[in-house]
Amino acid sequence: MPTARAARSGVTSADVRSELEGQLAAGSEATLGRAIPRVVAFQTTRNFSNRAVAGEGVEAGFSAAALTKQIGDAYAVALDAAGTGNVAVPGLGDVSINIKSSVPATTQAGGAQAASATGVATTAVGPAGSTPGLPVVTPSASLAGQISALPVTWSTAGSALETGVTSGVFAAKMASALKAAAKAAATPPPGAAPAAKIAAQRELYIRAHEMVNSAARAAATQTAAELVAKAVAPVLTSSVSALQT
Repeated sequence: MPTARAARSGVTSADVRSELEGQLAAGSEATLGRAIPRVVAFQTTRNFSNRAVAGEGVEAGFSAAALTKQIGDAYAVALDAAGTGNVAVPGLGDVSINIKSSVPATTQAGGAQAASATGVATTAVGPAGSTPGLPVVTPSASLAGQISALPVTWSTAGSALETGVTSGVFAAKMASALKAAAKAAATPPPGAAPAAKIAAQRELYIRAHEMVNSAARAAATQTAAELVAKAVAPVLTSSVSALQT
């Protein structure tokens, strides 16, 4: 599991450990200072559940549900961006068509281009359904066909997943997640009492464990989202261009 290996290696990086030690020192009594490096070393090695973090973060980011939402959201944004501008009409001088108002009007049910729009959408995006009892036949050139083929790029050795989830990437995102969490904690709601300082080693171990796993999950999830977006973006761009044409 490349993501687990990257997580296991990344979590022990100097930047991650330094951030953990600094935050624990700031939130603990001075008497625990000498124990902090030992606690951090333990929580980032033997006690780090890297496989669970990878499964809940990166691998979970490639599940059907996660992909469906990310692709749907990205496609909506891409279509909205394409529909807010004007398209020049060649050969007619300074003339343009306002997509946002004209296209919906002509392609809606009963509109002049309704039939043509349905055909183009089926070709560019893919069929909406099929005859009951028969599977949907998705053309490979359609958006649905291209997206269906994407998981192959993540399922083989040397794939985008394996090369994209490195220890360096994971370490940088985890350190960033730790800093973001510390910044959020430093600005409590108005009237809230400041958090009490950690006074016992048992509390120190518990707090370090929570910090390590929370930041690792955030790093894994963000990595998954970025890898999916990077792979899906060219497909969406191509599909939107086909619809515009």
